Amino acid sequence: MPQARSLSAATPIIVANLTRNALVRSSGTVTGTSQGNSAYIRDLAQNATSFALAHGEFAYLGANISGKYGVTLDGASTRGLISSSTFRNGYYGLYLNASAGNDLTGNNIYAGANDGIFISGASNVLTGNNSYSNAGYGIRLDNGANYSLLTGNNSYSGAQRAFIVYSSGNTLVRNRAFSTVSYGIGLYISSNNSLIENDAYANTSAGIGLVNASNNNILVGNDAYSGTSHGYYNDASVGNTLVGGNLGYDASGAGLPNTTGDVYYETTVGAEGSVLKGVRVNPSPGVNVAGMNVAGSYLLS
Repeated sequence: MPQARSLSAATPIIVANLTRNALVRSSGTVTGTSQGNSAYIRDLAQNATSFALAHGEFAYLGANISGKYGVTLDGASTRGLISSSTFRNGYYGLYLNASAGNDLTGNNIYAGANDGIFISGASNVLTGNNSYSNAGYGIRLDNGANYSLLTGNNSYSGAQRAFIVYSSGNTLVRNRAFSTVSYGIGLYISSNNSLIENDAYANTSAGIGLVNASNNNILVGNDAYSGTSHGYYNDASVGNTLVGGNLGYDASGAGLPNTTGDVYYETTVGAEGSVLKGVRVNPSPGVNVAGMNVAGSYLLS
């Protein structure tokens, strides 16, 4: 029998306009190697109004060649506006190489050979984008992508982490990360970020993971549930504060535990520390204490 899925506020069905009036594509369909498609778009403009992509469909663009990754804003001085467009079956979907201060709004990025959105420039704003079914990360804030704002984006059904953050001072608000093969939201060597009212569910690794000295982050009103691993995962990170939100429950209060621990500290690593204020934690499986045997580790609630 066909499978049915019930719509709820906690686990919405994403509906997006994939096709556009204008299609820009390569004549080939190979994107995964240096011998991939010859077609690509590379922005070198230094004025945002000089490079604007809107209401377009871009397919089979890019290869594993610097500056030719797909649609690339290439360099610290480049600017662009990208909105209401579809990027599919490329190498990267959107690649911002040190490019800062751009707006990416309402785009669909899917079926890429690498990351859906890659950013290594500061102060970019991403609003209402959908990144899914990519072979790399859904949305990646790499080194240098500090002070970016991500609001209302959906990243899901990918082969890697839905959101990966290697930078600091970023704000993620009301994003959804679900049905990935790895973390929903992962912070790596990434400090002083704010995660506010995000949902991470049905991921095969942690819903929200703080890894490798991701210190002094604040997490407010986030929900992590229905994972086959951990809800909140801490690996050698200290000074992090969780306020409100749910671990092992969705926003409606339904009990949807994470399989190996709604709170989990990694074992045999450095000190790990977190403060939980008003966080609802499902008691089964609840807090996995296996990693709390390292000197200097703490969990305060």
